[in-house]
Amino acid sequence: YFISNSEPAAAHTVGVLLEGARDQTLDFCGKTLRFDRQAIAIALDGCENITIENAVIDWDIPFSAEGTILTASPEAVTVAIDPEKYPHHVGDGTLVFTGPGWTSRYFGAIEFDKDGRVRAGAGDTFPPVTADITPSGVELRGAFSVVPQVGNTLVLRHGVRSHPGFFCQNSQNITLRNVTFHATCGLGALFQFCENITVQHVSFVPGPGRRVLSGHDDGLHFSNCRGQILVEDCRFQGLMDDPINVHGTSVQVLSHSGGLVQGRFGHPQSIGFNTWAAPGDQLSILDCRTLNALGTAVVKSFSLSDPVHFTLELDRPLPAGVDLALENITNTPRLLCRRNFFGSCRARGLLVTTPRTVVIEDNTFESSGSAILLSGDANAWYESGACRDVTIRRNRFFHCLTSY
Repeated sequence: YFISNSEPAAAHTVGVLLEGARDQTLDFCGKTLRFDRQAIAIALDGCENITIENAVIDWDIPFSAEGTILTASPEAVTVAIDPEKYPHHVGDGTLVFTGPGWTSRYFGAIEFDKDGRVRAGAGDTFPPVTADITPSGVELRGAFSVVPQVGNTLVLRHGVRSHPGFFCQNSQNITLRNVTFHATCGLGALFQFCENITVQHVSFVPGPGRRVLSGHDDGLHFSNCRGQILVEDCRFQGLMDDPINVHGTSVQVLSHSGGLVQGRFGHPQSIGFNTWAAPGDQLSILDCRTLNALGTAVVKSFSLSDPVHFTLELDRPLPAGVDLALENITNTPRLLCRRNFFGSCRARGLLVTTPRTVVIEDNTFESSGSAILLSGDANAWYESGACRDVTIRRNRFFHCLTSY
């Protein structure tokens, strides 16, 4: 698979796979799907009218670890890490975590306070460190601009973002209901190029024996979808990225002549989308420098040359003399987000980039970053979909934007 906002992989391991399925309900009856290596727990590809419900998804050894801060100074921090829950050793001065048939190198950390929230003012301030195992714990040495606090929990991040916990592509009328994620290897639940999605009573929360950690990256991620997205009565706590992200994918124009365009996917974690455009789709033409829309065009054909480059035929020529990007405004969804709890996670709460109707109501936000971010770009993450119609009402905001 080519998976949005994830590292490319030569192959993917899947626990339960539905391809081309129609009119089915998979009821897991409250049982746990438990994994011991990089894997997608459940994947749907080219499906219609599917409900996935009543499942718990977890890993024996998650691809992040927890530790308790024992000592702290501007030069060093000592952390107690349970070797049974999170097997580890030090190699070449780097903390290395291990599991059945895999090793994974530490790449960063985030501090949570005793109330289970990202510590105010700490955010992504944990510096590069060298590691050593001492009789009192794992010693991490670096230049700490914000000195961690003794007794707090440190989430130590490792693993490659290549396998979402749940993956759904090129599907329509999909429901995810009463599913609890205690861990993931990458994004939590990812829907890409899908139409009409319902997510109800889905939770990303720490599993038994874990204090704050629930997921490796985002919780719910919707990329290049259309139709209606409903997210209601869900709970997000202890994720290492955003609880919800809704966006499209803008692409770079390399050259154009008449209606023929040579282009590329701009971000290395979002490539290989052979369904990015289809004949009849409407594209918005963007000035990369200002993100202003310069007009629209209709797709006549679209084909990949390789996972990064493509050829696009449009019904009209593009403007000359401007650095251009394109976004597919046919693949943009409506969003209704209500009665959800956005607890403290490493990043923000709800990211929305879609021009269609958005309603955000009756939610509670305790986001360490911005509670709600309306954004989009064609230069960095290439997450497209400038907002046009957003209603935010009857929400509660506590402890928000405590860290950048």
